[in-house]
Amino acid sequence: MYLLSFSITQVKNIYGHLTLKEIFTRLADEPNRGLYEFFFNKYYPKLIWFAMLYVKQHSAAEEIVSDVLLNLFNRLSKIAESQNLEGYIFIAVKNQSLKYLRKSNRITYLENFESDEDLMLTSPDTPENICIENEFYKVVREAIESLPPKRKLVFRMVKEEGLRYQDVAELLDLSIKTVETHMGLALKVMHHQIESYKASGEKNVPIIAIK
Repeated sequence: MYLLSFSITQVKNIYGHLTLKEIFTRLADEPNRGLYEFFFNKYYPKLIWFAMLYVKQHSAAEEIVSDVLLNLFNRLSKIAESQNLEGYIFIAVKNQSLKYLRKSNRITYLENFESDEDLMLTSPDTPENICIENEFYKVVREAIESLPPKRKLVFRMVKEEGLRYQDVAELLDLSIKTVETHMGLALKVMHHQIESYKASGEKNVPIIAIK
């Protein structure tokens, strides 16, 4: 990383009002050292912390985040068009972290929403029940995908990554109240979809803990 030519306060005062999409759009149009510095000062520590949720080592997290950002800045024009840049970046860091763990033989399987304790199956593994469970999971996944981008990212960070509301608020520059609102609305959608599925006449529906 290069030396800063502006103080952190100066950079923040100049660019602090910009959204992430505005930052990327400007950088795609024209390289700007001060804007790069602002992005690194604001997001680099957060991405390192997020990567360490998986790899646990600071040096490995630095390598992962550096690789992600290098790829990011090599494709600025295309990425700047994304409607969910925060989600794109955090998912990229997660995927790169899991790739690192696989290469170093430190992970043998990928835990996701369908396999962690958020989805607790209670029915025996008969062919009929497996079919019901698969259909139920599809309903859950579709409900998640139907959420607005920011809400979906908040929901996944809390339910899949196990982050506290305060952690998500700090990572995404949101108030804790806003995170709570996103989660409340997301869970309302989930409950509605699940109740609709149950009302369709399915029996032995798996239990989902989404409180």
